[in-house]
Amino acid sequence: MQLFEQPCPGEDPRPGGQIGEVELSSYTPPAGVPGKPAAPHFLPVLCSVSPSGSRVPHDLLGGSGGFTLEDALFGLLFGADATLLQSPVVLCGLPDGQLCCVILKALVTSRSAPGDPNALVKILHHLEEPVIFIGALKTEPQAAEAAENFLPDEDVHCDCLVAFGHHGRMLAIKASWDESGKLVPELREYCLPGPVLCAACGGGGRVYHSTPSDLCVVDLSRGSTPLGPEQPEEGPGGLPPMLCPASLNICSVVSLSASPRTHEGGTKLLALSAKGRLMTCSLDLDSEMPGPARMTTESA
Repeated sequence: MQLFEQPCPGEDPRPGGQIGEVELSSYTPPAGVPGKPAAPHFLPVLCSVSPSGSRVPHDLLGGSGGFTLEDALFGLLFGADATLLQSPVVLCGLPDGQLCCVILKALVTSRSAPGDPNALVKILHHLEEPVIFIGALKTEPQAAEAAENFLPDEDVHCDCLVAFGHHGRMLAIKASWDESGKLVPELREYCLPGPVLCAACGGGGRVYHSTPSDLCVVDLSRGSTPLGPEQPEEGPGGLPPMLCPASLNICSVVSLSASPRTHEGGTKLLALSAKGRLMTCSLDLDSEMPGPARMTTESA
């Protein structure tokens, strides 16, 4: 990973001088057994994360697949240095299953002082399968409802980080209160149908993921508890103990994007199928309406 200065408007559009570099160690599986189909080739997944007080423009984050985390979760994940520096962090999901991060402002000029990977790269988790998606969303009931009403150019502070593995393992991380009233990171792994082709985070605490046979949605907001120690009877943690995927009856979606809640009260998905068909799907997943499992392919 190399860090360059961004040229100012009107200057040479080529990247400026390199100001940092660090190497991420990753295990590359063998090419495969002769005579058998080759194993799928996976590329690293990258995204940028910023604290709520960062001055990074929202359109820059949104255009590059980045997002903003609430300060509590940001500090628990990336430490005091990233919080004090108000530094963007690059999350890296590697083909060997590592989910690691690099604090951009901590990178030093590699020519004068080569960066020590042990100091600059922090491993957050290991999914033990190729990471194919990293995202974030709002899960608190009131916060999720407010996030759905945000305008596209407004900044949304997410309270939950999610990562998907190729074989269906999903990681969710959230800031929660333990029994002693201390703020701690809560990590939960879920086993969902796979192999996962793509995924997207939507409004209302929902996460969509695609397999060769179906497009599913899970709800991370159910069972969430408010972020505060004043309600210890709710118990530690705020993530549901298990997830029940609901089918949307759409298969072989290889790329997916979820838009905020529409004026009509539903959610819109933009999906690209393996056969090259671009589809817009309008969904209404409110509890008062029929569940998503009843939606037919034609109505979607």
